[in-house]
Amino acid sequence: MAPMTTQLVSRRGLLGALPLLGLVRPAEALVTPERWDFAAPYALRNLHTDAAQRFAAAVARETGGRLELAVQAGAELFKAPEIKNAVTSGQVLIGDFPLQAHAEEDAVFGTDSVPFLAPGWAGARRLYDLQKPFLEKRLAASGLRLLYSLPSPGIGLVVAQPPATLSDVAGWSIRAGSRALAQTVRGLGAEPVTLLIAEVADAFRSGRIRGAFTAITTAVEQRSWQFAGGFLDLGAHHPRNATVVQERAFRRLPADVQAAVLEAAKRAESAGWAAAAASSLAARERLTANGVRVIDPADADLRVATSASAPAIEAWQRRAGADGDAIRRGLA
Repeated sequence: MAPMTTQLVSRRGLLGALPLLGLVRPAEALVTPERWDFAAPYALRNLHTDAAQRFAAAVARETGGRLELAVQAGAELFKAPEIKNAVTSGQVLIGDFPLQAHAEEDAVFGTDSVPFLAPGWAGARRLYDLQKPFLEKRLAASGLRLLYSLPSPGIGLVVAQPPATLSDVAGWSIRAGSRALAQTVRGLGAEPVTLLIAEVADAFRSGRIRGAFTAITTAVEQRSWQFAGGFLDLGAHHPRNATVVQERAFRRLPADVQAAVLEAAKRAESAGWAAAAASSLAARERLTANGVRVIDPADADLRVATSASAPAIEAWQRRAGADGDAIRRGLA
């Protein structure tokens, strides 16, 4: 009787055989998926959080699960002003943060929050295109790569009763909401009032204010039809968030995964801008349905608002230096 022969199969040989047996696809045989937490500052059902979740799903799908982004909403990991530095330091490798949170650090970060620098949706998009190379340069200096940047609906003016023209708000008390908008309010001949969003309704009812700068979507959330008769859809500015990834971590990814992330980011930006515009339109319709008169500004009103905002615009330009000058030239 012939002796039995024992064959030892190496681990490498076994793994190599699995694809041939149809048990594992070749690309998956020796790949360990990456899982990154994604720091998001806002709660669920927010435009920016929704965009982050769609982006994460696209990345997982297009990388075959080799990169998974776990969106941690509601500032669960870090507060909004902390996210940029957390990504730089590697405490988290990807995150979304409001650019205006870093305006004091560098004026270029606050470009999108300068009132009437580039009003309206078209102005906001043009402003982003001009700001983007300077923004990318500053982020790169912090070891970050910009993936996409999305706007929020524009800032307008809730009013107790619509004025005939914007010039007619002179003498009013108006909730500003930011130092830059407080300068605009003064430029209009009105008195800026500092109030929390939660205090606005009572301030209208008591007559303490006759107007309040706020996003059109916030006007809906506050049910402003219960205390106001109009909304001037000025689009004073469209605050933006930036979604960034740590450059070192990004470069460690395989080239095809990097390409998939960048392609998904490009689509996320396009879809996110469209979603923000759609949200603004839905808010207009909701206000109108509840009896609030939504008014688009006349050209003369925009000229008045831009003139009133000149001190804020010029202060930003001085702080932004040569890059601010370039952005202003591009807008001219």
